[in-house]
This record gives sequence, structure tokens and C-alpha cells, in this order.
Amino acid sequence: MGNGHVTFTTSDPDEARDTLTRLYLPLELLPERGELAMRLDATAHTALTIGLISFGPRIRVRCPPNAHYHVVLPLAGRARYHSGDGPAVVSEPGTATVFAPEAPAELDWAPGTEQLCVMLDGREVERELRQLLGRDVGPRLAFAARMDLSRGPARTWVEALMLLTRAARQESELLSHPLAARRLEQIVFDALLTGQPHNYSDQLTTGAASPGRSAVRCAVDLVQAYPDREWTTGRLAAAVSVSARALTNGFRAETGMTPMAYLQNVRLDRAHQDLLDTDSSRTTVTHVAGRWGFTHLGRFAAAYRARYEEPPSRTLRRRTW
Repeated sequence: MGNGHVTFTTSDPDEARDTLTRLYLPLELLPERGELAMRLDATAHTALTIGLISFGPRIRVRCPPNAHYHVVLPLAGRARYHSGDGPAVVSEPGTATVFAPEAPAELDWAPGTEQLCVMLDGREVERELRQLLGRDVGPRLAFAARMDLSRGPARTWVEALMLLTRAARQESELLSHPLAARRLEQIVFDALLTGQPHNYSDQLTTGAASPGRSAVRCAVDLVQAYPDREWTTGRLAAAVSVSARALTNGFRAETGMTPMAYLQNVRLDRAHQDLLDTDSSRTTVTHVAGRWGFTHLGRFAAAYRARYEEPPSRTLRRRTW
């Protein structure tokens, strides 16, 4: 998957199929009476694609087995889904459906249905799971098909999707920074893995003993030395050969905070120094925030003010040299 934002409308079924095939995967469109009025607003990132899609009249969509995970979230209307040998699932606003790789799927969209369709790179999702667990996995990752969007974790996941979508639509300066863009992708992956039930959920939530101080110390040193790397708790845990749960417990015992909270403080310190050292005519707060992986300017400003007792814009206006 590449990077880019696409808006598209068509009444030609072949043109609609070709566009969706390019953004998502090969598929077959079967519109009722051969008519459609497709509207598409999609963003393709490195490891996921997010698209708002509607077809107008009733339509069936057939998808072959593929290498990715898919989540569909109806925003209006009603749809029926069937994947592999599993039971059919009916979804309306407030619920979503998760499809596993390597199984054919058929989707039946009622007239007027509008959906957010998300495709996540299967290898990236499973790599993130391995890093969260701190070990290789056995059976293929399998999510529960139905996602309740009223639950807190699911709402967090949708918020991360919307943040990525808004940033792309606005050609946000934040997404010009690979660290910030990749961090948003990781938030989407981690929120799905920790919020939606699957066959490894119990292992992710089971408590683990804290690692020795040496593992925490090594993780701290890595964060201090390489704060610009695309760290997640899982990746940091894998780097010091412990599970994500154990590392989190160890960090809380040694530092009083989680690994990601500690990483945020380190990045805030680096951003603070950049704002002090750079002429305001040569940079912006948005640029500095994005450089250090902060993807939401309001939250960055609030965290910055809490740590340094002034807004980042004021720091930028006063140089130390």
C-alpha cells in the first residue's frame, strides 16, 4: 500500500471496481439492476487504507481470499456480511465487522448504506501482536467478527482512524513526518489488538512478573538514545527480550509510569530543546511536534504546558542564543 488521498465518484461499475481494486484488493461488484452511484473518500497509508464508501442502490460485493485484515463500519444504512465458513453478520451504525485474511467474503449493502472500510496489512498486524506478546505466535490471529463501537476500546480505535483521515484531508504538516505518520498507524494496530477480542486476548491481558532492573534500564537507555524511533511497548519489549506486559510492570515499578508515558516525556524534552534552539522564522510548533511523533497538536500543547508551564509557541518566541 502506498501513501495518498483519493476522492472519486462514478456511476460506471467497471470504473468503480478498478478503483477499489487498486486501493484495496481484487473484487467483484454486483449492483442491483446494474446501477450504482459510488462515492469514495479514501486515504492509503503505508500499512493501512481507510475509505468512506457508498454505492447508492443495493449492491453485493464479493472479495476473494487475501493477505489483509478488513474492518467495515456502517455510518448509515444496513449491511450483511459473510466470510469463509462463519455465520452471516448483520451490521448497522454502532457496530462493525472484522474479516480475517485467507477467507472469501461477501457483503450485501442495503440502499443508502455508507461505510468506513479499513484494510490493515496482515503482516504488520501479526508482527505487532508478536511484539506485544514478546514471542512468536502459533495459530493464526483470529478476531471476533462483531465489534461493538459503544465500548471504550473500540471508540478509541475509531478516533485514531478519524485522526488519520482528517490529517490526510487537510494535508497536515504532521503527516509529512514519517515518525508521526507511522505512530498513528501503530496506534490503530495496537488499539485493534488490545480492544477487539481475539484468540490471543487472554495472553495479552494476563499479568506478568516485572522483569529485572537490567531490562528496564536497557529499555530506558534505548529510549534516551533513540527517541525518534518508531517505538511501541511491544517493540521496546522485544528489543530487551521481555513481554510487553512485563516491561510495563517493570517501568511502573522503576519509573512510576508506562513505557509510552516515559517515551512521551523524553520526546517532550527534545521538542522543548528544539523550540528553544530554533528561530521562529525557520520552524513552527507543528513541525517540531511532528518531528517528535506528536500527532495531535492540542494534546501536545496540553502535555507541553503541563511539563514546562508555558505553551510551546511562547518557548519558540524566546531563544536561548
